[in-house]
This record gives sequence, C-alpha cells and structure tokens, in this order.
Amino acid sequence: HFAYYLDGRSQHDTDLYVMINAEPMDKRFTIQHFETDRWQMAIDTSRESPDDICEAVSELEISSDTVLVRSRSVVVLTSK
Repeated sequence: HFAYYLDGRSQHDTDLYVMINAEPMDKRFTIQHFETDRWQMAIDTSRESPDDICEAVSELEISSDTVLVRSRSVVVLTSK
C-alpha cells in the first residue's frame, strides 16, 4: 500500500491525494497534507459503478486526517 500527493499549483489546477491499497485487507491511511475542509472524495474504486466516481455536486468532504481504503482499491481525493 502507498499514497502520494500531487501539487496542482504549477498547472493552476487542484491538488490530488492518491491512496492505493493492494493488500487483501482494508487499510487506514493518514493524509500527510491534511488541512480541515480541504479534501473531498473524487474516486473510490471499492464502490459499485457508477458510485465509484463521485459527481461534483455530491462529492464527499473529508473531515478527518485518516481515510479507510478497502482492500485492493484506490481512493483519490481532490482539493477544494
């Protein structure tokens, strides 16, 4: 399992925080670049389609510095 942060400033774009869990068990990730009210869920591949990609209107805000990533799935957060 691993995570990475992409700073979008150089492209005048939003930041991304990507968490990948290839393990057979769920894993709780700590967001290293966490600021309150900064992140929202964009993709969670553990969900059934079409709910795996969050609509802009209904994106889930992240209110904690940890995110549970289900086994063998990817979660992508975007900055607000």
